[in-house]
Amino acid sequence: MLIFINGTGNISPQASFLNSSFSQDSMIAYHSNKLTCIEPDYKTLINPSILRRMSRMIKMGIASSKICLENAGIEKPGAIITGTGLGCIEDTEKFITSIIQNDEQLLTPTPFIQSTHNTVGGQIALLLGCHEYNFTYVHRGISFESALQDAIMLIQENSADNILVGGIDELTETSFKILQELGIYSRSATINPDMTNGTMGGEGAAFFVLSGKRSNRSIAKISLVKTFVGETDSSYISEKISNSLKEIGKKIEDIDHIITGNSGNKKTDSIYQDLKEGIFKNSSTSTFKQYCG
Repeated sequence: MLIFINGTGNISPQASFLNSSFSQDSMIAYHSNKLTCIEPDYKTLINPSILRRMSRMIKMGIASSKICLENAGIEKPGAIITGTGLGCIEDTEKFITSIIQNDEQLLTPTPFIQSTHNTVGGQIALLLGCHEYNFTYVHRGISFESALQDAIMLIQENSADNILVGGIDELTETSFKILQELGIYSRSATINPDMTNGTMGGEGAAFFVLSGKRSNRSIAKISLVKTFVGETDSSYISEKISNSLKEIGKKIEDIDHIITGNSGNKKTDSIYQDLKEGIFKNSSTSTFKQYCG
């Protein structure tokens, strides 16, 4: 069963909320070791009376989901499924800081309530009055992919349609510095295969409306989704890709373009390099991190 993407909404290190497509001419080049979102005037998208109580990540999630639904011509989705690797870091930091500063006394509950990973999905549902299936996946690096798989299964089972699927993660100065000291984030400012270990930091909020029905707003179709995690052998990954393509009657030679997850981490980027020089040597390639964070 084919799955169609009927709407998109994105807040990212590019000014992606202004239009529905990217172009090389309008791309902003970054020369730092982190990608910070360019944010819209939230007052044009969210009621100002409730805006002041929202953290930055909640604003990004709600705004991008609203842009997505408007883009799809949908008022209320049949389900809301989100994925996040780290959740609302800013609110978590606020709550932990208040515990220390107030010696565990007289704590404000709001940062704790908003620090849970499913806050964004819940807030979207409250604002839309949507009482349908609502789930958040917290599966580290494959959180969004898990949300996507869930949405596809719901559509295939005819359990829901016009499903709002999104991925959200944020950067804060404190978390970035801590993770940089731990070697998770890099101290370099470029994405290239010659870098040392450590990922370029990034953030963003992206939402999609998925449906089993094609509409005049459809922009793409999803023919296959496969995840395989933990393998770092490029020959094994190449075999998995080839076998997966066979399921939809395709061969490696049929692939015109491949988009890779290069992040500046030499350890993981070397796999993408092997794929580019191996099974995808006749395909054009690009990376997505500088577009979506």
